[in-house]
Amino acid sequence: MTTGIDLVLVGYRPGALHAASNLGLSVLLVEDKPPSASARRRIVRAVQAPLEGDEASLLARTREALGDDVPRAVVSAGERGVLAAAALREAFGLGGIDRETAWRTRDKPRMKQAVRAAGIPCTDWLELDTTTTPADLVAALGLPLVLKERTGSGTRGLIRARSEDEVAAGLASIPAEQRARWMGERFVHGAEMSLESFIADGQILLVNPTEYYVTGFANIAPAALPEKEAAVIHQLNADVIRALGIRRGMTHLELYRTADGPVFGEIAVRPPGGRIMRLLRRVYDFDPWRAVIELELDGGVPDLPAQASRAGGVWMLHPGPGKVRSVCGLAAARRVLGVRKLVVRVRAGKVLASRSGTGSDVGWLEVRGRNRDQVAERMQRAYDQIQITMLPAADVAGDA
Repeated sequence: MTTGIDLVLVGYRPGALHAASNLGLSVLLVEDKPPSASARRRIVRAVQAPLEGDEASLLARTREALGDDVPRAVVSAGERGVLAAAALREAFGLGGIDRETAWRTRDKPRMKQAVRAAGIPCTDWLELDTTTTPADLVAALGLPLVLKERTGSGTRGLIRARSEDEVAAGLASIPAEQRARWMGERFVHGAEMSLESFIADGQILLVNPTEYYVTGFANIAPAALPEKEAAVIHQLNADVIRALGIRRGMTHLELYRTADGPVFGEIAVRPPGGRIMRLLRRVYDFDPWRAVIELELDGGVPDLPAQASRAGGVWMLHPGPGKVRSVCGLAAARRVLGVRKLVVRVRAGKVLASRSGTGSDVGWLEVRGRNRDQVAERMQRAYDQIQITMLPAADVAGDA
């Protein structure tokens, strides 16, 4: 049996499916939940399989769906699919990120060990186990510090602790049997930012610096960096990619700009979240998802722009948990010069959960301009017009 599948996409991202369609590729989507109606319109087949923890089921179900076919490429759309994609590439004899490299970039302590061994400035960390005490963490990392899953993504589940009592509370919230999956990390005092790189045959083809204008919510690309600092930051990015043995694909590296120079945070070998892919499309006039796929198609080298043609910004919207009282100011925000798009997906009466990450936003604001400063001014002015007000907690409790 043949199915004519060209691309196995691990994890759903609309931009990836759109790019695959434009390339004329037939897609098998591998997800751990049923595909949405919009996804089904752009795929040939779908496989529901665990992306983590049960590799045998993943491989068996994917092979069954492919029949006698061997895909031309396997692409991970997000963090949870990185290891699964590496296993599938190995199973089908495809090039790209292998299992060992995938583990080095997925497991933060292993990642940091390789980076520090290469002499790259890196945050201190401590791997947790059932014997770790709050005093151990404070002695090793100082205060404040953060607790995070060693294979986690972004800020999901991250615990910030400013005192030993908060460290104790954070540690107590992690079940003992899960401690080995967590780590502590020294807090870095500096401005966080990221670099997105496209890599073919070990060569970096394009690097974009992204400013975290409001960390976790608002991003501007490309970031405006002093020339000397930019050179040091780009060298750190290249050194990390070399130290971890990354030879193909797209990377998303986070670092801190400190008074003593840049400090490495972490790197992921997959397209970023935070609507950065949308920003790259707008400011460089190319489809970054198409480039990601082309990098995996027989080791191809995509045609990439040399530099950005403009600056752009995106502000993700979430007012916090509770019940929405009103949504106002959208028309005024859209009238701000440079606003390209404003999407708000909530209205009065909607009950919102706490924001767990960028995927749980209720909308976004997109702005463009000639340079970083113009984008920041326009984005801030438009954002200040948007008013999503919430009912007081007592009123929400009364409705329950």
